[in-house]
Formats: sequence, C-alpha cells, structure tokens
Amino acid sequence: MIQKHRKPLYNNILFKTLKIVFFIAAAYLALNLGIIGGEVLSRFDTRLVAFIGVDSFKGALNKSLPIIDTVYNSGQTSFSLPEEIKKVVGGIFGIDLNNPVTVINAQSPYLYCFYNDSYLPYIIQRDKAGNIEYEALGGDDTGSGEKQDEKGQVTTIYKEAASSTSYPGEGDTEGKSKDNTVSSGRILISNETGFKIDNNLIEKLINEPLKFKLDKRGREVLVYHTHTTESYIDSIKYLNRKDIPSFSSNESKNVVRVGEAIADYLKDKGIGVIHNSAIHDTKPREAAYGRAIKTVNTILKNYTSVKVVLDIHRDGADGGKLRPVIDINGKKAAQIMFVIGTNGTGLKHPNWRENLKFALKLQKRLNEICPGLARPITIDNNRYNQHVKYGALIIEVGGDGNTLKEALESTRYVTRAVYDVVNGTGQ
Repeated sequence: MIQKHRKPLYNNILFKTLKIVFFIAAAYLALNLGIIGGEVLSRFDTRLVAFIGVDSFKGALNKSLPIIDTVYNSGQTSFSLPEEIKKVVGGIFGIDLNNPVTVINAQSPYLYCFYNDSYLPYIIQRDKAGNIEYEALGGDDTGSGEKQDEKGQVTTIYKEAASSTSYPGEGDTEGKSKDNTVSSGRILISNETGFKIDNNLIEKLINEPLKFKLDKRGREVLVYHTHTTESYIDSIKYLNRKDIPSFSSNESKNVVRVGEAIADYLKDKGIGVIHNSAIHDTKPREAAYGRAIKTVNTILKNYTSVKVVLDIHRDGADGGKLRPVIDINGKKAAQIMFVIGTNGTGLKHPNWRENLKFALKLQKRLNEICPGLARPITIDNNRYNQHVKYGALIIEVGGDGNTLKEALESTRYVTRAVYDVVNGTGQ
C-alpha cells in the first residue's frame, strides 16, 4: 500500500513547491513593477507641477485671503512652540532663556545699564586695540563678523558698524593691495579683499551668461532689508545736523519705502516679487544678518521659484552724513552701489563670483542707462548672506544724507537695469 501511494504524494509536494516558487516570483515581479511605476508617476507629477507652477496657485490663495499673503511674505511661517514661549517670556520679563546675562541684568537696572553702557563698549575697545575677536553673548550673524565650527554652529563677533555693510578692520586678508580700485572700461570695482580681481576676470564674467533665468512663473524676485530701519533725511537743510537720526522704524521714511518702489516697478513689468519688510536690525544691531538669514531661508523654502534676492540698504559714513548724488535731467538722484560678499572670512560661499557676475552686468547696464549713477562695486570679505542664490546681492541706494525723494528717483533706473539684465536684454 505504501508503494502504491508514493508517486501521487511526490507529485503533490512538487506541485505545492512550484506554486510557492511561482507566488514568490510573481510577488517579486509585482513589487518591482510597482516601484518602477511609482517612480515614473512621481517623475511625471514632478514635471507636471514644475510645468504648471505651484506658486501661481499659492499666489491666488494669498490674494484671496490677505492675511495669508502677509504672513507668508513675512518669512515667519515656521512655528515653534518653545520659541514662541521664549518670545513671551522675553517680552514680559525682558530675558533670553538662552542668555544667562539677560537673566542677571533683569534683576537690577544698575546691572543692565553697566553691562550695556560700560562693559560691552569696554570689551569692544579692548579687543579692537588688541586685535582680538570674542564670542558675542547672544544672537547670530551669518552675514558679517561671524565664525562657523565644524558642526556648522555660528558664533557672532561684535564689530562696530561704520556704515550699513562694512565694519572697520574686519576680515582683512593678507596680500591686500593698498590701491584696491580696479577699472575696466566704465566698470569700477573697490576690492576690499585679497582675491585677485583684474580686467581679464571682469571681461570673462561680463561675457558669460547668468546661471539663472526668469520665466515669469510664480514669485521670482525677493526684496528684503537686513538693516530695515536705515532711513533718509526729509530735507537737504538737515544734511549737516547731528541731531537728525539716521534710523527710523517709519516705513515711509526708511529703506522699506525704496524697496517698495523697486518691487512695484518689477511687478509692473510682469515679474512676481516678494517684498519683505520685517525689521532685522533691532538691538543688538550686529546680529541683523543672523536674523535676516532666517527670514530669507523661510521665504526661499516656501517660494522655490525665487532666483533673485535683493537686500536693499542705504550707505553711511563715520563723522557725518553721506550724500552721493548726481543730477539727471534736472532732478537729483542718489547714486547706487552694489556690494558683493565673498568667502574671505572662511564661511562657505564658493559661488560668490556668480554674484559678482550679476553685479557687473547690472553696473554695465546702469552705466548705459544713466552714466555716473553707479558707484564702484564693493567686494568685501564678508558673505552678507549672498550664498543663498546666484542672483543675490546688496544694493545701496544713496546714503543717510540723501533725501527719500533722491533715493526714489534712482529706483527708476536701477530697477530698469535689473529687469533688462535678468531678461537678457542688458547683458
């Protein structure tokens, strides 16, 4: 009997084994087909989204509810409960939980006044005389006067600001030439670094195409202000008055008004613009670049279409008010200066020459539109947060001795230069 049923038993085992093998093979094949199909659909969806332009839908939603547009453009769309609690505690008690010194200072007005009015100035002057850099107690400045360790942590170095972007004695590089002015035709550059900038490099960069191009889909230009409260005088009669402040939180008198004019001009040309007016230069003012980079990064995360990042300032000088101005068709116009940051302080910024290329093309076009309006391009060791995009730079519109009217007169020409260059008509 055993021999009689052995063959069917073997056949049954073989059949079950083949079924298992077939099932495993079919499952493996189905899994791989699913993965391949998913990747194809994902690539198709990505291309479809890029083609349609998600930012246009964001723009429509923002316009339907103004509060969304206001919050979205503020750069403060990310929310952190611990950070909000810290802000509330700081607002009520005047302390920073990350900064023990503020806790001590809050206990006594005498300690607070001593620390801010006596101790910090003393440390600054002592270290300045001894050429020593020290860590700031709070804040982070990723644009100037900063250091980064191997983990990417940022340490602020307090420096006394002589103007809106430069700090005396900061970031000097060995081998820097005493005569730091470079000229090539009508292109003028003030090279404050140890990097070699000569006619060959200038011509090479001017003749190369930009690495970005606007396609008029979504918001493509970000206008913001690191030193938001930099202001202008109301009238020329105040030019030599020392009691007239150079800073104001009134947006109708400071660089925000100038940024608004630039943004409006570009919008009229059909370019999507974000104008952020968040105040970044509250005390300590030296931490303004650290605050600004957080705003910029948040906006760039939400608006991936942005290609040009313009940080609008006005210049200043020690001792008195600065008024760079020329006459254009009978009207006074504040002169324009482009400022380019580098990796001269050791911070990562390998593509700063792309920013310089953009500035060179802008100055060239501005010279064609309105000769004499452009001051020499300043190239500095500090990065000034320009590592975020190829089309990032600082535009100094006049100085603290210019009137707002003179600054606004200049925006007509600088925005035309920006529009022409980014559209390829002025390169």
